[in-house]
Amino acid sequence: PALTRIGGVLVTSAERTLADLSRISDEDYAVAAWMMADADPGLAARTVSWLEAHGALPHKRSALVLLRALAVRKVAGQDDVTR
Repeated sequence: PALTRIGGVLVTSAERTLADLSRISDEDYAVAAWMMADADPGLAARTVSWLEAHGALPHKRSALVLLRALAVRKVAGQDDVTR
């Protein structure tokens, strides 16, 4: 598979990278996950789907909690469009 460049670093995919960041119980990694989700609307929701489609992984449950919070926050923070 082709690699993607995020922040000057080659990664397999944005979803895999965000999933990995979210599975590490560390404040610096959580901040990086928030920043990454902020930079790409919909990424947190896509990453939830990515994680759910994969088997057992260490710290998967806690990662899903964080990712779902990020996904909801992004949806709630979107501007309302009036017509």
